[in-house]
Amino acid sequence: AMTYGQSPLNNAGLKLQTYLVTSGSVEVTETTFSLIMKFILRLLGESLSVLVPAIGAVIGFAVNYAFAQATGQMALRWYSGKFSETSPKYPPAFN
Repeated sequence: AMTYGQSPLNNAGLKLQTYLVTSGSVEVTETTFSLIMKFILRLLGESLSVLVPAIGAVIGFAVNYAFAQATGQMALRWYSGKFSETSPKYPPAFN
């Protein structure tokens, strides 16, 4: 500063200068942090928007496959006559 013709700062001037520099860096840090968080949230949202339906499709396939297999096995036992004689042919509500 003295090279450009400014006199050295007194104690109050140094405190003011230090405060201005540190408060400015806090604003830059907060701005940078908010931008990074926006970017991370956008990236996370985009990846989850693809991942969640894929997981749902896998779970849906597994459940549908299990139901189809159980229904097929039940139909095979029914039409082959391998149901035990003690089991009712119809649910009790239809008797």
